[in-house]
Amino acid sequence: MRVAILQIRRMPATYFFDTLNVLYAGDLRRDGHEVKVYDHNLAEVDSLGAGLANLKQALDDFQPEVLLFERVFSPALVAALREESTIAVGALHQESAEAIEGVDFSLPNLARTPVVEAINALAEKGLDGLANVPGLTFNGTTPDLGYRPSVDRLFVDFDLAYDLMIQTRPSPDPSPLRKHVFGNLGCPYRNAPNRTGFLDDIELPTNITARGCTFCDRPDYDRIRPDFALGLVREQLQQVRVAYPDLEQLILVDEYALRYVDRFVALLLEEGVRDIEIFFSARIDYIHKFRDRFEAAVEQAGGQLRLVMYLVGIENFSPMELWRFNKGVSVRSAIEGLNILKGIGDRQEHFRCEPSFGFIMFTPWTTPLDLYLNLAYIQRLDFDQWRQSAILTRLRLYRENALYFKALQEGLIDEDSHEGADASARYGYEAEATWRFVDPRSRAIYEKVYNAPSGEAGLLALQQALVPYKAEIESILQTVDLEDPDTVVKLATGDLAGAA
Repeated sequence: MRVAILQIRRMPATYFFDTLNVLYAGDLRRDGHEVKVYDHNLAEVDSLGAGLANLKQALDDFQPEVLLFERVFSPALVAALREESTIAVGALHQESAEAIEGVDFSLPNLARTPVVEAINALAEKGLDGLANVPGLTFNGTTPDLGYRPSVDRLFVDFDLAYDLMIQTRPSPDPSPLRKHVFGNLGCPYRNAPNRTGFLDDIELPTNITARGCTFCDRPDYDRIRPDFALGLVREQLQQVRVAYPDLEQLILVDEYALRYVDRFVALLLEEGVRDIEIFFSARIDYIHKFRDRFEAAVEQAGGQLRLVMYLVGIENFSPMELWRFNKGVSVRSAIEGLNILKGIGDRQEHFRCEPSFGFIMFTPWTTPLDLYLNLAYIQRLDFDQWRQSAILTRLRLYRENALYFKALQEGLIDEDSHEGADASARYGYEAEATWRFVDPRSRAIYEKVYNAPSGEAGLLALQQALVPYKAEIESILQTVDLEDPDTVVKLATGDLAGAA
């Protein structure tokens, strides 16, 4: 069959990866199908029709029988690109897409085998053949996939078919030539128990866990050893370099990669990689745990590679919010981790931090005390060097994270409203739920801060909005120990008298 894989983005290129799209393309080609992968950017277009013109022409020429969208952001997108030759439309990385008009089926995220099985079923039996494909959603039903997706299932006997990729509209703000390699799909902290009590008596669906960070939907960490992860990464790297010999940036996808960071740098040098930037992400406590390995890696890379830390999860400088998140990191530990990174950057010119660190300023349970503490640390640490406009961030609640159900069962979710929700749905991601604040004071502050035109303006707005509460907050802070766990719980649950 003729299959078109469509990766269509509505924002300028950032950290998007195309690895899985070309992996699936390689599988389909090996199974005898004719495949093309179209890379198309819709940022800064005046209209959808005009923005899709080049892609539409390419599809007219190819006449695909199946359209596999990376993500579908509207029925109009499907209608604009569906050809007379098209018998089926599916979504690769958006499991809810089957409900969108014009989309016939959606595939399970990060699972490799259903892609080929779906196209073979279409070739043999038409749309009716999709009903029995494991993990695939068709006509509202989803047969069990039968296994948990993992990195070792993805990257065994694989072909990253970058030669099948056609760019039909580049990003108007092009980024450096950047590709990814995968060492793991999950987060090791996902297995950490939640003993906070914050989610006690909250009924969670069987596929949602209170373990790990309660705002996150990352899966469990794939249980593989560093030797095996490095073997997977090496083969991916070799295929990427054949396709892109002028690569400028390489991102290692593995939240626990610092446990083998020095060995990874050695692998890169052994493979002849030079003069590019290597990106790592991690929990902030892993900066402490693997400091020696990381500093050794930076020394090893000196003059040959430039190392970059990005997407490091700080999340908040209020211990009460960290408790609600089950973050497992103290404010003190987070600051010490930042200081370690800053020290390395000051000493080593071939290391830097990308200002993309994770932060969540506002949540349904945020209090003026939380905001006061965050304001103080953001200013004291010059936090823009770690996360730009952190003051304007907010908790995104989806049905895939535990805090959504906490807010839902407390009556804080407005399921009929999209006011204040982020633009996720516009880009083909799950739509954020609109939530309300428990504390009306925080709502009033939020309205003043979140509508600010910039992070700097937001800081000024927050300072002014906190003035009426400043004396009370400072009085509380003089009488409590924010490093005492019992005190944190009492403050987080509104027991100010007990905390004092």
